[in-house]
Amino acid sequence: MTAEQNKKPGRPFGVTLAIGISILMYTIFPLMIVGSVLLVEQHFANAADNADPFGNGDIMSGGDFRGGITNEELAIQAGVALVFLVIAVVTWRGKPPYMRYVFMITVLILAGVAIVTTVLPTQQSTEPTISGGSLDGIGNTLSTMGVIAQGMVVPLYVTWYLNRGPSRAFFRGYYLDRSERGIYADDDPTPQPQAAEVTHS
Repeated sequence: MTAEQNKKPGRPFGVTLAIGISILMYTIFPLMIVGSVLLVEQHFANAADNADPFGNGDIMSGGDFRGGITNEELAIQAGVALVFLVIAVVTWRGKPPYMRYVFMITVLILAGVAIVTTVLPTQQSTEPTISGGSLDGIGNTLSTMGVIAQGMVVPLYVTWYLNRGPSRAFFRGYYLDRSERGIYADDDPTPQPQAAEVTHS
């Protein structure tokens, strides 16, 4: 291994940024949703107990504060968020090298699931609107496209940056030798010397 390869690549800021944004999207936000649902439910349960000291259960009963979300769905959402956090932390460390692919695939899968679960309910809604005109259909289409575009920003950035030369070198643990680079010329951490211009007198 050459001296150039012995130089251990540092963690690019873009890798930290990609992982941090992904944790925000797929761990922190989902856990905040789960926590909010449980806190609201607990608040109304305590209010019902205080309003009904005899424990009849008639006051404030029958309310659905979850929007149809079951305990199993909350548990799955929290579990997926925590598993993704573990994957993200291991990926941030950079070892083992294949975690770069595991992280990218996981982000793409979660983004796809988020888009499907967000878009499908709006597409399956058949309730008639007041206007009933073509502008409603255009508005729904634009709204759906906006949701898809927002949901693809993070996975596209993650996929793009983790496939760049500095990221590949970081996860690999060394820089490629000049003779090994081939199409991966961007792995080179040093600028290439410019060829001297030949002037004719």
